Amino acid sequence: MAQAQPAEQLEPEAPSAARFPAETEDAYRARLIAKIERGLADVKAGRGVLHAEVLAMIDARYPGSK
Repeated sequence: MAQAQPAEQLEPEAPSAARFPAETEDAYRARLIAKIERGLADVKAGRGVLHAEVLAMIDARYPGSK
């Protein structure tokens, strides 16, 4: 399994021209960072979902998917 790299070392993901035609790379990056920060704030506030719970939800929705 590949080891995760720090965000600074990852290649930037190109904005989707179909969904955000006028969005610049800087705007895309700012939007992405804002989403990550909201997610981290949710985790700190206790609004996260445990990995085991997510697996149970997937298994309930897609039985036999393992």
